[in-house]
Amino acid sequence: MSKQYEVIANRWLNGGKELNNTRLYYRDDILYSYGKHYIMARKVPTIAKDIILINNKKNSATTNKQKSIVIDEIRSSNIGEYYFYVPSPGESIEVNIELLWVELDRAIDTAKNHMIKANLLALQESQHQYNRLNMFAGRTDGARINMECRALFEKYNSSHRVFEKIWERR
Repeated sequence: MSKQYEVIANRWLNGGKELNNTRLYYRDDILYSYGKHYIMARKVPTIAKDIILINNKKNSATTNKQKSIVIDEIRSSNIGEYYFYVPSPGESIEVNIELLWVELDRAIDTAKNHMIKANLLALQESQHQYNRLNMFAGRTDGARINMECRALFEKYNSSHRVFEKIWERR
């Protein structure tokens, strides 16, 4: 089945003939997993270069496998660096930037309330995806949120250094 997913992803990327598959299929620029209710990815033509918006939601093991194969195909194509993980690939770039902002804001609140490594890693990934798409769109309105993220990372790192020093004294 993996080989068939590779063929489907490759044809989708290159505008090839659709294959008859109910698990992973595409119509025009949209790639679906198990039905039209789940948009896995969408090709978006832009002035600079076509980009791909990939659904950033956690999925079932099967859909994650499909997504992994699709991402491998994207990376090996000439689109490689122009893909972005977004909350809603069926929506516009601007809508996804706003949705990423909301996700990033939630990740900041979570990291503030529970200063643990997993939360900071999730925050770092949210910040990275927001910044990449924001910069691609030519927007520069992320300075405040980047400063807030940096302050949280520094707070976490300094508290960890203090804890490590205390632990070393024992």
